[in-house]
Amino acid sequence: MTATMTAATAEALWVEHHSDVVRYLQRQCSDADLANDLAAETFLAASKSLETGRYVTVGWLMVVAKRRLMDHWRRTYRQNEALRILGNERPDQNTDDPSAAIAGEAVVALSSLCPSQRSALTLRYVDDCSVQHVADALGLTYRAAESLLARGRRALAIAVAAESELKVSATS
Repeated sequence: MTATMTAATAEALWVEHHSDVVRYLQRQCSDADLANDLAAETFLAASKSLETGRYVTVGWLMVVAKRRLMDHWRRTYRQNEALRILGNERPDQNTDDPSAAIAGEAVVALSSLCPSQRSALTLRYVDDCSVQHVADALGLTYRAAESLLARGRRALAIAVAAESELKVSATS
């Protein structure tokens, strides 16, 4: 299939089915902006699929749209879960839970680390990945990932201690 035919086919799919895909997504998520974004991702996938010579139907579009929405929900859930684990959610003012204060200090301390250490620690302890998976994700050897995690833990402990000292000195 030539590039012109692919573009024409993709445009025809867009004209004929875009409103159906958006309507379906809006019914599923009740957010017009999100539905439009996911529909755009769906039609981008359709365009790429057409370039490889595959035949795209309205059923294919709906399945891809549903999968894009599910991926969005998974991402949102994981982000919210990571924030909860890291203590980034604001605790109620009425709680005297010391773990909430510690978690907040950990978030501040984690943000002070270099990006590679922050990524490694987040993958390992928030996403619960193995050291091998951390190594693969960051393009490191197993030993290098272990070393990066050890340096990150050490830097995090120092940053948490410094943050705690700042709070103690500010209250006294």
